[in-house]
Amino acid sequence: MNRFFVDPKHIKNDRVSINDEAAHQIHTVLRLKAGDNIMLLDNTGIEYLVTIEQASPTSVEARVLKTTKGLADPSIFIRLYQGIMKGSKFDLTLQKGTESGISSFVPTVCQRSEVKLTDGWFDRKINRWSTIVKEASEQTGRSYIPDVEHPTTLYEAFLHEKSFKLIAWEKESNVHLGEVIRNNEADILSRGLSIFIGPEGGFEDEEIRAAQNANISTVSLGRRMLRAETAGIIVSSLVLYQLGDLG
Repeated sequence: MNRFFVDPKHIKNDRVSINDEAAHQIHTVLRLKAGDNIMLLDNTGIEYLVTIEQASPTSVEARVLKTTKGLADPSIFIRLYQGIMKGSKFDLTLQKGTESGISSFVPTVCQRSEVKLTDGWFDRKINRWSTIVKEASEQTGRSYIPDVEHPTTLYEAFLHEKSFKLIAWEKESNVHLGEVIRNNEADILSRGLSIFIGPEGGFEDEEIRAAQNANISTVSLGRRMLRAETAGIIVSSLVLYQLGDLG
């Protein structure tokens, strides 16, 4: 069934009036019509099964048949601090990270980030990034859209983040992801988890020392070298699986 996030103001009691881009998608792109059922989501965790009563390119009128609580969202909060990468690589991280169950994404300035933040950099990208996480949430059945937060620096994140933290480091050979998750399960379940992934080329040794001084666990992801844009997706999936949220 087709799923669409809409502004909560479009839903009043059992009546729905949509007059934004979702109306165009429903009528013109998908060619849905009166009598068709769709699922609407208001980003509060509630799903609305509705039947279309009238549809045009600019507006859709519908009636609510049933409301339920969404069940596909992760029970564990994961925030991904992703080292800023070149080109459109972050687009893939956002899309697949949303599918895997990440709740928040933070573009993070690291020493090896080749992209430098300038005035307006985030503003030029946030509309596309917001669309990516919204559409991925619709596709995968989530009823909350992950946040794409304002960029930060790695050191600011070390200082201010309050959840349990781990940082993936290719030079770590003694501490593995699985054992860190097992040994800190209660802490992660209660406080959430923040994962730090470097940009292309990984982290500088100085950054790793700063993480260790902040009592952040450095972890190995195994013998194979992962790409910057996929490492966070894999780590989050492994964590959610190990803690019973996947499978």
